[in-house]
Amino acid sequence: NNNGNFYLSCDKSGLDIYDKCVLRLRETESGRIVFSKNLKQFRDFAEFSPDGNYVIAIAGTLIYIWDSKTGTDVQIYDLKHSYGEMDTAMISPDNSKMICYNHNCHYADIWGIKTGARINRIRHNGRINDACIDSRNRYLATASADSTVVIWDLHSGLDLKILHHDGNVRKLRFSPNGRILATSCYGVIQLWDTGSGIQLKAPMNHESNVLDFNFSPDGQTIVSSTENNVCRFWDVNTGKEITSPYIHANGIDHIINN
Repeated sequence: NNNGNFYLSCDKSGLDIYDKCVLRLRETESGRIVFSKNLKQFRDFAEFSPDGNYVIAIAGTLIYIWDSKTGTDVQIYDLKHSYGEMDTAMISPDNSKMICYNHNCHYADIWGIKTGARINRIRHNGRINDACIDSRNRYLATASADSTVVIWDLHSGLDLKILHHDGNVRKLRFSPNGRILATSCYGVIQLWDTGSGIQLKAPMNHESNVLDFNFSPDGQTIVSSTENNVCRFWDVNTGKEITSPYIHANGIDHIINN
């Protein structure tokens, strides 16, 4: 979780990645198991809610949300009749909503956590590649293969801003204060004002496709990784590189904000 006191691990049985799995929540320092869950058709997706109070995991057409302190069920969604198998889910910062989608689908669903009912379905013209929620719990942003990013009102499901790009938009992140939205399209990261949808600064140009990026905790720096095994640090205020690139032996798939 965000404070580093707990972590999730998965022990699988069988050769198929969708076979049985034992998901365990452990204390980082002692290794003590807080709780464990036996899952079938585990989708290689489990993570903490932003505040660390919940754990969310996907197994087949089921999405589980558990209390991270006790392992008790908070909500179980069976989406076989309304969505089918999904591969990504997230919990809103106020723990009131769950958003899920499949990377091969053109839509994402917003569900209530207390009620277990679907609130809204949002749609793109192309598959959805990524989604994120701002820290102030107002906006949901989705990146799509249709060359657009849409900023949605998280509560009403209305599209507030459509940000047009030159191609497939693979990743996006809100800044820690939610005022800036960063998006990546091929080898370019662009910064946008969340409220107005206006592009800020010059694009951050890379020599290769961007694999992932993230803001620093203070929101002043963006760290990016690319397919040519390079990691770069960018000043958010100027849009310029801060240091020389860091070269790695292999590609970096994930940049974590901690």
